[in-house]
Amino acid sequence: MVHELPVSALPAIANLIACWDFAEPAGQAREARHGLGRFPLGEAAGAIPRAVGGPLSGYAAVFDGQQHYLTLPAALRGRLNCAGPGAQVTVVAWLRRERFQHAFIAGIWQEDDHDPRRQYGLFVHLPLYGGRDNVCGHVSRFGGASPGLPYSRDYAANLTPVPLGQWVMASFTYDGCEVRAYLNEQFEPRPSYTEPGPPQGQGLSYAKNPYAWPHGLGDHQGDFTVGAVRLTRGMANHFAGHLGGLAVYDRALVASEISTLYRAFP
Repeated sequence: MVHELPVSALPAIANLIACWDFAEPAGQAREARHGLGRFPLGEAAGAIPRAVGGPLSGYAAVFDGQQHYLTLPAALRGRLNCAGPGAQVTVVAWLRRERFQHAFIAGIWQEDDHDPRRQYGLFVHLPLYGGRDNVCGHVSRFGGASPGLPYSRDYAANLTPVPLGQWVMASFTYDGCEVRAYLNEQFEPRPSYTEPGPPQGQGLSYAKNPYAWPHGLGDHQGDFTVGAVRLTRGMANHFAGHLGGLAVYDRALVASEISTLYRAFP
């Protein structure tokens, strides 16, 4: 029997779209326990094992960092599509990282140079523009790379590295003006960061947490994926570790609400 997350276990915070607790065994779609629908996440590259020990349900999905990921086709995204000029979004994940590597956690984010479909995405470890071993909240309106660059620079990144072998809560918020990245309940300001020079960057200096982005989020019909993202060469940026919970809101949660979520499942 699939474990049901008790209603009282998830704090009542407005604008929840979906919350998955990953209680299902390998071979089953992972369905949201709370929110606006079930949003079934299908296994796209082999069965993803279930382990005991997740913070929300007592279980977790175990991603191998090589091929595993979950997907929800664009046609089924519903309110997970948070596009618009005044769009807001928050992504929260309870995870245990097991390997140092680029890792996509969840969102609508496709980096195929021939078919870019970026909207929003939670990452761990994006070193090129200041996110080495950090929680990174990525946003896009136009779908492609930043103008004049080979990649997108548009993400907030915290300061403290995400540890290996420990349960943490990684999250980011976007309020229509700026992106904020959190590790557990901590927002760490980064008022000044200087990116690389050409060809990877333009040597610009700006705040990295929060990261200013007044342009909204675009809708380019990307799939919602968990655990990996599509690059030009195929699926990559695989997450290696345990994922014990994932929640998406169509509003930027404030710091006190991030703390409430963290303290509910420390």
